[in-house]
Amino acid sequence: MRRVCTVSALVPVLIPFVLLLAGCLDEPPQPPQASGEERLRASEAAFNCLDKNVRGLDDGLSDAHTIAEGLVSACDSSLHNLAVVTSQGLPLFPRAAYLERWKSPSRELALNHVLAYRKEQREEALRRRRAP
Repeated sequence: MRRVCTVSALVPVLIPFVLLLAGCLDEPPQPPQASGEERLRASEAAFNCLDKNVRGLDDGLSDAHTIAEGLVSACDSSLHNLAVVTSQGLPLFPRAAYLERWKSPSRELALNHVLAYRKEQREEALRRRRAP
């Protein structure tokens, strides 16, 4: 009796072989890490945008998370650029994952900015009340 070799019979043999070959592939080259000056410029642009927009968006009554979401939207391009610059030099796959989820750290940054702004406003109001 003659045996016929089907594709489904070869799958268990081919999968480990393909995985073995895939492990031999070289990783694509990493992009060079951003210089300190590039990181500084990207950080300054993002913080300047947050500073400029927090005054207009914060009414002092709305939830700080809501204001932070507005800040992330208003500063979308500068915050995204900051994420791109700070992720330079990371290996391809962690970098791609980071850039896919860059808004989460941006929300935290914006929320901290809103809270710091509100604290500054409260302290200024207290100083004005105490002034003769």
